[in-house]
Amino acid sequence: MNRNLSLLVSSQVFAFTAATVTVFISGIIGAQLSPIKTLSTLPPSIYVVGTAAATIFAAKIMSIVGRRIGFVSASIIGSIACLIGAYAIMIESFAIFCISKFILGATMAFNHQYRFAAAESVEKDKAPKAISIILFGGIISAFIGPSLANFAKDMISNNLYVGSYIALALLTFVPTTLFLFYESKSQI
Repeated sequence: MNRNLSLLVSSQVFAFTAATVTVFISGIIGAQLSPIKTLSTLPPSIYVVGTAAATIFAAKIMSIVGRRIGFVSASIIGSIACLIGAYAIMIESFAIFCISKFILGATMAFNHQYRFAAAESVEKDKAPKAISIILFGGIISAFIGPSLANFAKDMISNNLYVGSYIALALLTFVPTTLFLFYESKSQI
């Protein structure tokens, strides 16, 4: 496995923890924060809308600034969105929590581009295998994200799940450091 592909797989593992944690706990948090209990699943829904709304935008941005800058920007913005989510939980603001979920979902549109970067990082005949390896990183995320969210949920006393979002901010920031070593082969 070449260096770029290794970096992409590692980044995928950390970046995609946002998706698994969103599925795992944002409905629970929504139920705690929402003034209307039927809106408890609005935050994960808004996350999906954020991803869908930013998909074309993410591809366009990457075609202009390149994959490395696109991935690093998404990582930084995703970490900030997690910290906004932690803050929203602390002050018990359902609206701010929903905004953080939309922003985090938008960054996921950038993270979905990892598979295309993986295909570009190898010879054409090895692209399907590279994409499969990237997708396997998402499976690893499915174990790491919820485990960490559960472990860190009580980290901040009297604020259940604030620690989960602080830990998630750290995880989603890891790709920023990994992409310092990524070599862009093309703009798109």
